Amino acid sequence: MSALRLSLLLPLIVLASVSRGQASTTEGVPDGGGGPAARTDNMRRWTIGLGTGVGMGYRMLFRTGPSDWDDAIIRARDELEEPRIALGGHVGAGYQLSRRIGLDAGIGYTQIGWQEPLSYEGFIFRDPNDHEIPVRGTFIYVLHYLDLRLGATLTLGQGRWRSISALGMAPALLIAARTRIRSEYSDGRLTHTSREPMERFNTFNLFPYFSTGVAFHPGGRWEWRLQPSVRYGAMRITNGSVAANVFSGTVDFGVWFTL
Repeated sequence: MSALRLSLLLPLIVLASVSRGQASTTEGVPDGGGGPAARTDNMRRWTIGLGTGVGMGYRMLFRTGPSDWDDAIIRARDELEEPRIALGGHVGAGYQLSRRIGLDAGIGYTQIGWQEPLSYEGFIFRDPNDHEIPVRGTFIYVLHYLDLRLGATLTLGQGRWRSISALGMAPALLIAARTRIRSEYSDGRLTHTSREPMERFNTFNLFPYFSTGVAFHPGGRWEWRLQPSVRYGAMRITNGSVAANVFSGTVDFGVWFTL
């Protein structure tokens, strides 16, 4: 727990140290040497913003120890499981260490999941005229996370259009795990049935992330960002002998304002 607290407090310590260093540097610049401009630049290093993203998520199982049985389960699940929509949103703040390098921190929500198709066509006793038996179905698994994003940004270019990239770590807390079955019937009906997940997942995870895209400055202090983003996490299944790598790729759209 002490290591976790240190990782969360370290960016704040860095920001405070840099802020003091920038303030002392500005105070030491005479007015004839660009002092007012330096002070104005220092005052506008802080930004606040929000964003949202949508894309696809997927998982791949792997075993934590030698087991032929686990290998067979993993092969079967990997063949059946399919990607599913991933989405999220966040609010945050940033601080520019220089014109190119900055730090970002924020809190966000992330939804990652996968799905597995079901087929009832092979049932021996299925009556084709019985509309109460589904024709096909889908197992849908969805994990809901609350995450804290800590990262560094790199901005390149000048003018209204610029390149911006971000690399960081997002400690994430699993707030809910949901499973439901979507059933389709021959008469066109579609039903959803919720059920408890058979798997149990660890509550805390670390998700490294990387994004790169463009930033547009329409004028004033506003900035619009379009950044494709990828996330990765190793997820432990607590009631089994296998674990999973979770991936997601989203296209993120954000709006930022310079204070």
